[in-house]
Amino acid sequence: MEAQSGCNCGCGSLDFVWSAATSGDPGAGYVLANNATLASATAINISKTGRGGQSYGSLMATWDDSTTADNKGTLILWGVADDGAYLIVQITGAATDNTSYYTFPVTVKAAGTLAAGQLLGADFSRVGDGGSVTSVDGNIGDVAVNNAKPVATRTALKALDTTKYTLAYLTEAGREGMFVWTSGNYSTQITSDTLEGVYVKATAIASSAGAWVRRFSGPALPQWFGAKADGIFASDGAITSGDQTFTSASAAFTSADIGKMIKVGRAGTGSQTLVTTIASINSATSVELTAAASTTASGANYTYGTDDTSAITAAKTYCLSVKTTMGRGGTPLGFPYGRYCYTDIGNLAHSYFGVLALEAGVWLESFRTSSGPAVTMNGLSYDATYGSYRAVFGGAHPFNIRGTSYCSAIFYYNNIHWAEINLGNLRDGNIGVLGDKSGNAGSPGAAVGTRFKGPFIGHHDIDSFDAVPQVAWYMTETYACNIEYAQLEVSGSSAPTFGLYMATSNGNVFVGGTVESCLYGGAWITSTCSRNTFIGMHNEFNGAGPDWQIDGHYTTLINCAGAGTYATLATSANIINGDYTQIIGGEFNDFEISSSADNTDVRGANLATGTISDNSTTSSFTGCNGIIDKAPNPQVSALTLASGFTSTGSPYKTAGYWRSRAG
Repeated sequence: MEAQSGCNCGCGSLDFVWSAATSGDPGAGYVLANNATLASATAINISKTGRGGQSYGSLMATWDDSTTADNKGTLILWGVADDGAYLIVQITGAATDNTSYYTFPVTVKAAGTLAAGQLLGADFSRVGDGGSVTSVDGNIGDVAVNNAKPVATRTALKALDTTKYTLAYLTEAGREGMFVWTSGNYSTQITSDTLEGVYVKATAIASSAGAWVRRFSGPALPQWFGAKADGIFASDGAITSGDQTFTSASAAFTSADIGKMIKVGRAGTGSQTLVTTIASINSATSVELTAAASTTASGANYTYGTDDTSAITAAKTYCLSVKTTMGRGGTPLGFPYGRYCYTDIGNLAHSYFGVLALEAGVWLESFRTSSGPAVTMNGLSYDATYGSYRAVFGGAHPFNIRGTSYCSAIFYYNNIHWAEINLGNLRDGNIGVLGDKSGNAGSPGAAVGTRFKGPFIGHHDIDSFDAVPQVAWYMTETYACNIEYAQLEVSGSSAPTFGLYMATSNGNVFVGGTVESCLYGGAWITSTCSRNTFIGMHNEFNGAGPDWQIDGHYTTLINCAGAGTYATLATSANIINGDYTQIIGGEFNDFEISSSADNTDVRGANLATGTISDNSTTSSFTGCNGIIDKAPNPQVSALTLASGFTSTGSPYKTAGYWRSRAG
């Protein structure tokens, strides 16, 4: 792929790390400048070995070989994951060999921002002897200037004389990066890349003859296609019904904000989200909106920013076009820090395709005004028969997502298999996470063998809710998945709702996390579920419903907790109706166990202050700290407790009996 090829001189881009030091040995694999203000640097010290231990010394020894007195060539250092990180220098004299590193005298031609530890690529183009230039494709050009050229805009890039310049560094804000003039027919790419993120047509040359092609390693960024990621969130908005004047004491509105999208929580029709644009500026704290509010709102959450829909879509289109060419893998789509505002960016589930949050603090802000998810991973949109495989969403860092009250779900998955999903804060939607196998009766499930990290749907965050999900995670047909540290702390505005609702979902393992503060119940594992395991999950304060309602079969809880109490039996106790349930360790207040829940096994759980009771009686026994087995027969008229147990209330009677052993 041209856009990711190495250096055209045949050596490939060199790999280094930036050092914040300004003198001495930069260290193996590192490079430094002799001035912290890069534009004022007059020398660089660069290790003879790359960051992976590569030996570059013999190659770098040739960088001062040109006989041109004050211009040996141009060295470009560029950020691997940050195109705003770059340093372009002209080597102006002979190098000093310091055994483990070289010192080159330089004149800085252009500089971005480099941070300590930043991964860098390095490319050098040599000036030919006596003023001729060796171009980046290895050909000797009889030209008078170096062919590595900083350009401030794409217009300037398009106007470059490609007989003199074949390597250029674009410094346009957000679109920074290195471009190589590449001969060949690029008509298809130019036609597809209308936002000029990767392919740029030269003004005087037909696209069938060549194009400026971005060179990079790592993910493609929406910023290359014009994304601003400039969304701003605050929670002190105010607007009156029927009025277009919106105020926020914390805001700093400027004329540059005119035309940006804005959404205001609970200010629309029927207290829905008001979604509109900024029409004009009254002051730093007041603007006129294009549409009037239908509901008076104060202390309202709001977000405003540039519409990045087209840029994100174009970046995704490019990545998928490369994936089609290269097969599995291809180029991932990466999101640097910021809030990305959009209306609908389509499906993000494609086989062997990564959508990555490149650092902490990435927010996807949906401005949807019709029913549908804020973010969609629907494998059937990729392959209508088999769904998608090995998709990645988030990567090392989670995506935070905020929808609107119109969103049917904040995050939706369907027919994704062996995927990696990393979710952070999720806000505003009818359902938090919705897993639903729909559209293909023959497919394996909504998710199979997938690893979920998160999400956090909670109330301990400044980014609070406008539309509280009815269910934090509505999970259907999800099989053999790992769910790590799901924090499902807010759901429910009307009954019946649970924090976690599971149906037809088998063999999943939950590790850590909590279901709490949900209005009508914690975790409900329905009767269509089997073989689900929960390790270290803590459920409490779940309104009028139970912390755990286990109707499924072969459910195992290991070192979990549930704070439901016998005092409100049948509404907030921990309920077990399914067969072959195992409770191993952990801490609970009360269990309400059905007489038909055969072969329930409670081992070592701390129930010292609570009770275990049959849900068809008012009798109970307390002080359990050992093993309790629920056997299906025979019927007995009274419960005889072994040493270490006590009973209260009337004799315990049930179709089965409790066999208790002190542990």
